[in-house]
Amino acid sequence: MKGNICLSGDKSISHRALMIASLINDESKIYNLSNADDVLTTIECLKECRIAVKMLKNNCIAIKGGSLASPLKILDCRNSGTTARMMLGLLAGQGIDASFTGDSSLLKRPMKRIIDPLNRMGLKIKSNNMMLPISISKSKLNPLDYKINTK
Repeated sequence: MKGNICLSGDKSISHRALMIASLINDESKIYNLSNADDVLTTIECLKECRIAVKMLKNNCIAIKGGSLASPLKILDCRNSGTTARMMLGLLAGQGIDASFTGDSSLLKRPMKRIIDPLNRMGLKIKSNNMMLPISISKSKLNPLDYKINTK
């Protein structure tokens, strides 16, 4: 057999690459980014936090990071639990005020596993009984030695 195969990028790595690039005070180019809806949701949330994102050709994206800011509207995480959980931690660590929501399915998903450690670190956080919608306020965060309860 001969030929080429091109696989789309990994969704989990794509979320992380986008968020890391948003912290870098320079332009980053990310190649072979996943085009999954969840990743596109993360891109939209970063844009709402005033990160410049530009789609280039050949499945490449350019991000001008280093300027995360409080969004002017509620961040809609649609159906992406990964976007909601990771953006919560990212923005909390940057001292950004933000509110998060999602679609009817995401509103029913538990967020306790992210709320508890952030709350213990000192984050001012309001939730709907440990679910979205969630609001966070700029807070002085303290380090935390945290073990995930796997039971």
